[in-house]
Amino acid sequence: MGLIELYRETNDPQYLPAAMKFLEMRDLVTRTGEGGDDNQDRVPFLKKNEAVGHAVRANYLLASAADLFAETGDRATWQMLERVWTNVVERKLYLTGACGAL
Repeated sequence: MGLIELYRETNDPQYLPAAMKFLEMRDLVTRTGEGGDDNQDRVPFLKKNEAVGHAVRANYLLASAADLFAETGDRATWQMLERVWTNVVERKLYLTGACGAL
């Protein structure tokens, strides 16, 4: 998210490819069992179908993907975001009236 914001503020073209590279790098986890839901790297980025693992890390990753889509219009990124959004809304969103972590 930071690199995309830097790109937007400075209009320096080097930052957008750097942001894209960071998202690509999360797919470098290649050995079975090495990746995990907590770090959002169990499956390749564009093959995500559901929100899993650490909620804050997932939100940072998905917000970064949304920022990247907003700047590039990459259809594959949008399709992944739609799949994960649908998963969250249909399976993982609960309205409880609660406030706070506990």
